Amino acid sequence: MCFINLTISSLDISLLDQMALLESSLNIQNSSLRSVQISQSSQSIPLKMLVLEQTTLTEITFEANDTQLETLIISNSLLQDIPSTVAHLDAVKQIAVRHAPIQTVDLSLFGGLQRLESIDLSCNVIERLRYTSLSDEDFPSVKAFYISENQLTVVNFNYFSRMKQLESLSLCNNRIHRVDGWLVLSCLKFLDLSQNAISAFSCCSWNASSVITLAMDNNTLEHLPPCLEQTMSGLKYITLSHNALVDGGSVWSRLATIPTLQILNLDANRLTSAIISSTFPSLIQLSLQRNRIQQLRIPHASHGLSVSVGCNLIEQFEAEDVSPNVTHLDMGCNPLDVKYDCN
Repeated sequence: MCFINLTISSLDISLLDQMALLESSLNIQNSSLRSVQISQSSQSIPLKMLVLEQTTLTEITFEANDTQLETLIISNSLLQDIPSTVAHLDAVKQIAVRHAPIQTVDLSLFGGLQRLESIDLSCNVIERLRYTSLSDEDFPSVKAFYISENQLTVVNFNYFSRMKQLESLSLCNNRIHRVDGWLVLSCLKFLDLSQNAISAFSCCSWNASSVITLAMDNNTLEHLPPCLEQTMSGLKYITLSHNALVDGGSVWSRLATIPTLQILNLDANRLTSAIISSTFPSLIQLSLQRNRIQQLRIPHASHGLSVSVGCNLIEQFEAEDVSPNVTHLDMGCNPLDVKYDCN
C-alpha cells in the first residue's frame, strides 16, 4: 500500500488496519506527517515493511515486543535522533535512516536486535557515535554498516569490532582525521574510508585478514599505514588515489608481499619514481597517473600486467626497463609520449 501527499500530521497504523487499508508493506511519500505510532499487537495483517519518504517526520514510536516488522526505511525526514523504540523491533533485518538532521547516534539502540543484518545511516549530519551499553552479545547478525556522507571527525573501530559478522563497512565522505581503536573482524571483506582527512593511522593492532577491498582514496596519507600488508594480507583491490604518498618507506616491497593483490590505484599522489624491483604475483592492473614520476622501471611482473603512468614527468624510457609480461603500458601525457599494447 502506498500513500502520497497525506495532509494529516499524526498517524496511528492501527487506524489503517481498522479501515482495511493496511497491507504487509506500507509506503508513505511526500506527506506532512510529523508523528507515527506503530502498534502491531492488534493488526489483522502484520506489517513487514515500512517506508517513509519525503515527510516532515519528527517522531516515530514502535510498540514493545514488535515481532513483525522486518524492514524500516526513513528517508528525507526531520528526525533529530534515532527513535529509542527501534530497540523493540525484534524481527527487523534492515534499518535505514537517511537524509535527516541527526547529529549523534547511540549504537546501543541497535545492539540487541538479534536479526538485524543491515544498518544504513548515510547522508545525515552525524558528528559523533556513542556506545553507552557495551555487550559481547550485541550485533549477532549485522553484515553491513553504512555511515557515509556524514560529519564524523573521529572513528573508533572498537565499536565495529563487536559486529562479529560484519562484511561491509563504509565510512566514506566524512571529515575523519583520527582513527582510534582496533579493527578485529574475521568476516570483513569491504572497508571504505575514502574522502576523509586521514593523514596517518596504524593497522598494527588490527586483525582483518579477510578484507578484499580497501578504499582509501581522497585522504591526505603521506605513507602507507604501518602493518597494512600484515593485517590485511588477503587484499585484492586497493585504491589510494588522491592522497599525498611520497617515495620511501618501501612502498613497493611492502605491497608486493600481499600475494592476492590484483588491482592497485595510486593515481594523483606525489610519487617521483616507479622503480618496482619486487614481483607482485597476482597484480593485473597498476595505475600511477598524475603523479610526479620521472623514472619508470618494472623489470619483473606477472603475465598480463597493465600499467598506466599517464600525465607524469617521464622524459626518457628504455623498453628493456619493462618486463615483457607487461602487456599494456600507457604513458600518454608525458614529455615522452609512448603507448603500446603487446598481446
